[in-house]
Amino acid sequence: MKFRTRLDVFSTALLSALGATQPLACGGSAVAPGAGSAGSGSGGGASSGGSGQSGAPSAGAAQGGAPSAGAAGSTGTGANRYPCQNPVDLGNGWIRCDGFSHRQALLTCASRVPRPETVANPAPTAQCKLDADCTDKPLGWCGNSNAMGITLTHCNYGCVNDSACGTTQLCECSDPVGRCVGAQCTSDADCTAGFLCRSHDPTGGCGATAYTCQTAADNCGTDRDCAQGEHCFLNTETHSFQCTAGTCVSGRPFLVEGAPRLAAVAANAEWSELSLLPKAPDFDHVLRARLAEQWTQVALMEHASVAAFARFTLQLMSLGAPASLVERATAAMADETKHAKACFAVASQYAAAPLGPGRLAVEGSLDESTLEAIVLNTVREGCLGETLAAIEAREAAEHASDPALRELLLTISEDETRHAELAYRFVKWAISLGGAELQRAVQCEFTALAAETPRACGAMTDEDDDLLRHGIVPDKLRQTIRAQAIAEVILPCSRALFEPRRSALQASAESTRSSAS
Repeated sequence: MKFRTRLDVFSTALLSALGATQPLACGGSAVAPGAGSAGSGSGGGASSGGSGQSGAPSAGAAQGGAPSAGAAGSTGTGANRYPCQNPVDLGNGWIRCDGFSHRQALLTCASRVPRPETVANPAPTAQCKLDADCTDKPLGWCGNSNAMGITLTHCNYGCVNDSACGTTQLCECSDPVGRCVGAQCTSDADCTAGFLCRSHDPTGGCGATAYTCQTAADNCGTDRDCAQGEHCFLNTETHSFQCTAGTCVSGRPFLVEGAPRLAAVAANAEWSELSLLPKAPDFDHVLRARLAEQWTQVALMEHASVAAFARFTLQLMSLGAPASLVERATAAMADETKHAKACFAVASQYAAAPLGPGRLAVEGSLDESTLEAIVLNTVREGCLGETLAAIEAREAAEHASDPALRELLLTISEDETRHAELAYRFVKWAISLGGAELQRAVQCEFTALAAETPRACGAMTDEDDDLLRHGIVPDKLRQTIRAQAIAEVILPCSRALFEPRRSALQASAESTRSSAS
């Protein structure tokens, strides 16, 4: 299913925010370096999965801060109940298990790039055809990705060891070369004895990869340990793997130690306000309950975004950022508050009961205060999350049958677009402070995005269509949006972060001087 939203509208907005004057900066033949992939958080159009996605505590869940990777085994005692099953040694201490991977020790990955052959069956809009076309960074290669039958051909940038990745990443060996992925540990040695530094999907099913330590509190090792319809995801409140009905979500998440945090849902009307509510006719009670659940998730994600912008405002002030950035951040916090109140109102309408947020755990959220940590978090929360949130809200609006929902989703899309512009503006400003070392770290973050491989998706179901008509972007469509937005908007537009800023006036002056000489 091809979605209806024009991506060039968002490319133009981001380029304008960065002062780019060349429209082709978002359509060139090479994709910019890329980054870590946390993707859960705020944004219009909820995912079509259950309310217990990765990082989302259920009602009444404990609200403690997540321990660091080094303390991962401190949440309990006892032997590891989920060791590596059917291990396959991939070489250099990299072990593929039946359901996840783990790394026994630091290693160097093999590389087959650049390869001489042309990409097989490139897409009509291919950004490259050969590895040699990908020159923005070392270890560039050209490849295809696919989501719901839509093929994308674009540049990817790899690694052979951890030194080529960011401080919160490791180099995962892959073919034709390694890729940088998020990590709270770099080998089994970082974990409690007997527990593994294992892979998982921090986005709740969008196809991303990160690594963290197992703990004695884990209740699952793989999806096979869970009931039908549930998945084994990392719960960031307990820092343990739990079975939940998680699904792929996107938007600006409230990330702590690289993982999203949400409040629990509560029975109150204090966060419920919308001037025009959607109609909630007496339709199938199963669908109505599903919509209530999904709009509650949207509201909780918008609520978490308020915290993300509150933290970002403090971080901007700690860095001595310009007043224009602080003003935009505080305005964005007000936007997210309005979004949360409106989405809780919609959720309450479908549920026929007052719904609101409980306590949000903020412990440890200000621990990472270095310039690099703030910038990399902004890449994940803003450049990625807010851009996806804006596109998804617009797509949800295109399908919404209720005028009130359509109006709300269009407003959210416009607001989230401005928030994405703010993220890119800040990263551009910060790079001018941090110099070459920070630029390299940001490039690593964007590079990891290009390595994402979307999950295989089936056709849209009747239930998916019903959800979409009521403002909910189903998981299948969300994955397609994510894949195309990363390849066609986020990564290409990130090139403008590293290119000299040349205004039309400067270009004109240079042309005049050239003519005079």
